Amino acid sequence: MHPRDRYPAGTHEAGHDALLLHETRHRFANELAATLASLHLAKARGADGELVDDAIERVDAQARLLRLLVEPRPAACDVVESLLELSHLLLRSRRSDRRTTIRVSAVRVVVPGEVAEVVLTIVNELLTNALKQVEAGRIGVRVRLRADALRVVVENECRDAEATSPVRGVGTTAVRMIAEQHGARLVFGIGKGRFRATLLWPVRPYEVEDDPEDLPF
Repeated sequence: MHPRDRYPAGTHEAGHDALLLHETRHRFANELAATLASLHLAKARGADGELVDDAIERVDAQARLLRLLVEPRPAACDVVESLLELSHLLLRSRRSDRRTTIRVSAVRVVVPGEVAEVVLTIVNELLTNALKQVEAGRIGVRVRLRADALRVVVENECRDAEATSPVRGVGTTAVRMIAEQHGARLVFGIGKGRFRATLLWPVRPYEVEDDPEDLPF
């Protein structure tokens, strides 16, 4: 099947917007709580310049991250470019030691804006959870467009205790439901000391006459 003849499947079902809003609120409530803790520490230490600068950078990154997640995407959106920006802002908002990196491995993949919005919301949760587990090292993000699905994999090293723990939590439950509402799947697995989360977003043939302006799906 020619790539021009496919597009990511999914529908706006009842409750979709509420779930997206719930997930965004959940994530940023946690992020802002971390920022407040940093500011209180700066105050307790006599407003140390380095700590204050770190807090300012985190707040700025969080504000930019919020805009990235809640502002509408263009009708045709390069999801890889958006994931690169997401990764950069997440690291700025959480880390100052520079020991953790996020590597996005993919070629340009253009999807409808509404698909990109949901993918960003889900991957934001996955990356945030990965950052909690990785003190130093690399978190990998791979994006591939296959014949039947858009595949996004987030992978990080994990300890044995984490490998045997069930995957659960408010955010994880929310993004699983969001994926399911769009006919997508969120799969978790462990292999060779690495934790892997895979988002599988289905694609299907167009049901309308081909148009030169259609996205390459």
